[in-house]
Formats: sequence, structure tokens, C-alpha cells
Amino acid sequence: NYHVLRELSCDESQIDIVIEAEGEFIIGIENKIDAEEGDMQTEREWRDLQRRKKSMSIQREVTALFLTPGGTSPLSKFFKPISWHIIANVFEAFADEAKSGMVKMFTKHYAETIKHEIVVEIEEDKT
Repeated sequence: NYHVLRELSCDESQIDIVIEAEGEFIIGIENKIDAEEGDMQTEREWRDLQRRKKSMSIQREVTALFLTPGGTSPLSKFFKPISWHIIANVFEAFADEAKSGMVKMFTKHYAETIKHEIVVEIEEDKT
């Protein structure tokens, strides 16, 4: 029993993705591909996630991820940086284990798209 919310409007911010289960957990994801982090954006999002945690009676700590093509560190120390390359690797591993041929094909193609359109583009910018 969990929910995935996109573009969640909160008191101080709008969080790209929130995955949550009442009384269980909350995960906030800020996704940056072609944009910079806004003024104190992750700090405001962290405060909003903490308020949401309290209102949902969640005892464990909030997980907050800052998803970027290269794993850039966010301004807030509470967000963990994660790169799209890692996401692509997860999809590739999932494709290897998927039982359904259609699921296997979709996840493999999605991983390839991420690596081609997001990850490679950033690596080329560094040269």
C-alpha cells in the first residue's frame, strides 16, 4: 500500500517525485537534467518532507535523493546524490531477471535510452 506522486505541491516547494506509505516510509526525489538547483530548493523540500513525515506518522527517517546525470551533490546535506547512470544499471539488471519478454525488452530499451540520451550527453560535455 504505497503511492507515487509527481510534482507534489507542498508548503515551501514542489517535489518532483514522492513515494510513500502511510506510517511506513517516505522517499523524495528531486530530478535535475537540464536545470540547476533553485535557491535553497533542496532545503525547502527537506522541510516539506519532514512535515509530511510527521503528518503521516512515519517513524523511520526520510530518504531524499538528488537525481542528476552525473551524480551532482545537492546544496542540502540531507539529500543523497544519485546519477542517472545508476538508474540505467538498475534497469539493465532488472531486465536480466524479468520473466516477461515484454518487460525485459522495455526495461532494456529504457536503460539504453537513459545511457544514450542523458548519461553520454553529460560525459561528452566534460571533454
